Amino acid sequence: MVFWTGILAGGLFAWFAIRIGFYEMWAMLFNIIISIYIAVFLTPVIIDIIPAAGDTSYGNALTMVTAAIGVFLILYVITYLFLTGQFKVSFPRIFDTLGTSVLGFLAGFLIWSFAAALICATPAS
Repeated sequence: MVFWTGILAGGLFAWFAIRIGFYEMWAMLFNIIISIYIAVFLTPVIIDIIPAAGDTSYGNALTMVTAAIGVFLILYVITYLFLTGQFKVSFPRIFDTLGTSVLGFLAGFLIWSFAAALICATPAS
């Protein structure tokens, strides 16, 4: 069930990606990958610095989500200001459609996998 929901999320992101284009989707996928990576490895450091963040049973998951969203927003603003907002890169139609849908599917599946891992890290699972 979780796997098929991930496939559905990937399909929805693929549809969204086709609408925004390959260049913008590549930048967004890169931002998603970096933000999840930093959130996973920065959460224990944040909890060591701020012990109240890990006191509750959902503290680790909330800290990880907050770190991921914060890093993603910072990276997205930087990317928009310096890359995607400044330049419009056009690709051939077939590459733009197929490549963008693959990148969108990967982004959607990655976000769903991160959300599923967070749900499994909470006591609700």
